Amino acid sequence: MVHQIYKLNEDVTITKIDVTSFEYPQLNIELLGTADDLIQRVRPKGFAHLQQDRGMPVLLVDEEGLYKKLEFNPIASLLYGAHVHGQPIVGPAYVVWETVDYDGEDSWSELPDHITADVIKLAAIAAYDHPELFR
Repeated sequence: MVHQIYKLNEDVTITKIDVTSFEYPQLNIELLGTADDLIQRVRPKGFAHLQQDRGMPVLLVDEEGLYKKLEFNPIASLLYGAHVHGQPIVGPAYVVWETVDYDGEDSWSELPDHITADVIKLAAIAAYDHPELFR
């Protein structure tokens, strides 16, 4: 089965990409090119207003992006609050839906239909306009 997620690119574009799995190691291979690199999940406060029930959009990034000297990602960094705390997101960032069950276990899936590229862009603008979200 193919799942569509959003990729936040370093050139400030947002594209939809296909993945076949949300499980390790397949997701790591599809997003990072190898199972040896680790994915870090980031829960950006810029997405807090999009939370529903036990789910919300999250970012998946290369855990060693800074070490690898990947390019600055403006949209992901705004969502994360880098303009407030100074810790940027580098490299591509992937937006998926995270659900936490009653036992505290999380899982990733496709985004609901109401989370579009435009909603992601507006969330980044709102994050910039409201730095108090990150304090």
